[in-house]
Amino acid sequence: MKVRNVICLGLLTLLSLQGACQKSYRTVSISRGGVLLESKPRDHWPTEAWQVVEPSAEQWDLKKLNQFVDYAFAKPNRTDGLLVIHDGKIIVERYQQPYSQNSLHYTWSISKSVFATLIGIAEKQGILNRTHMVQRYLDEFKEPSKQTITIDHLLRMESGLGWTETYEYAPLYSTVVKMLYTEGSSDMAKYASRQPMEALPGEYIKYSSGSTNVLSAVLRNALADDKAYESYPWSQLFEPLGITTAVFEMDKAGVFVASSYLHMTARDLAKIGFLYLNDGIWEGDRLLPERWVYTATTDTMQARVVSHRSAYGAQWYMNFALSEDPDDRKFPSVTQNLFWASGHWGQYLMILPEHDIVLVRYGDDRRQRINLDGLLKLLIEAKLS
Repeated sequence: MKVRNVICLGLLTLLSLQGACQKSYRTVSISRGGVLLESKPRDHWPTEAWQVVEPSAEQWDLKKLNQFVDYAFAKPNRTDGLLVIHDGKIIVERYQQPYSQNSLHYTWSISKSVFATLIGIAEKQGILNRTHMVQRYLDEFKEPSKQTITIDHLLRMESGLGWTETYEYAPLYSTVVKMLYTEGSSDMAKYASRQPMEALPGEYIKYSSGSTNVLSAVLRNALADDKAYESYPWSQLFEPLGITTAVFEMDKAGVFVASSYLHMTARDLAKIGFLYLNDGIWEGDRLLPERWVYTATTDTMQARVVSHRSAYGAQWYMNFALSEDPDDRKFPSVTQNLFWASGHWGQYLMILPEHDIVLVRYGDDRRQRINLDGLLKLLIEAKLS
């Protein structure tokens, strides 16, 4: 188990956090349910190690698959690592120096989706329930305006708590910057919990790293045992999946910085995706509640994070159409069954259920944002069957 306290790295790191800089919000009344999955029979589970195979010429156009890889690493793109899992096996893996298959990489806000997985595990174990009021676990939510906020509101970024999720764009006015690096950094969940209400719970989505750190404190208090909490990501998720090198940083209050500070190898992050691809089942054991993946990928309140051009669920993004036009999707080259976790500077964990694919892309998009739809299009075109 590797837990590391947060160290302030100064302004450059301050500007590097994941997220979605949300400047405006509106509701689009296009309802979409979640992604329904079934666990596929597997002849191998990657708990000990991923199997690495050459892609079959019967299933893949190898020339196009090479074009997909070359595109990911072509300048001005900066891709640090690219990994494709198909049928439970690695068929593509490439890294840019100094990274390798053993390198830990910052995930930024992919941390949110991984931590939401822990909330799901805790719900299956009866430790908490997403319908519970947060005031049950945190005193800051006992004030009248916050009493009806639920765990699910936090998961779906619709708590109504005021928040400004800006980074490079406006760091001096950013609550996320204050939480991670200045006045709120010693106890991030408490800082986020004390923000004033600006809307009713469930009224609209507002992306907030603070909400995920509040969830982290909720889990700690639900467990009511600091040692159990400190080991929980490892004992309940990482170790069952064979993840041994992950680093999850804590703040000075001893709470995991669930919004941003999980570091994993690409191979280990792919295991999180593979768990979701198999509907929360691992080696025949159900780790996540029934229909958790469906719930996590169900549109929140029929609302959209429009400035991100994405539908949002419970700490996961979905590729649902944003209007009556079925092609009006974040990634039009891929069907609406795609769902993903994303992190600042171009970190992606993507699940393509109908193709039995998990994709991990690590990178640094500060100078040039990769055309991810173009990348996905090349991957889908390369698949023959």
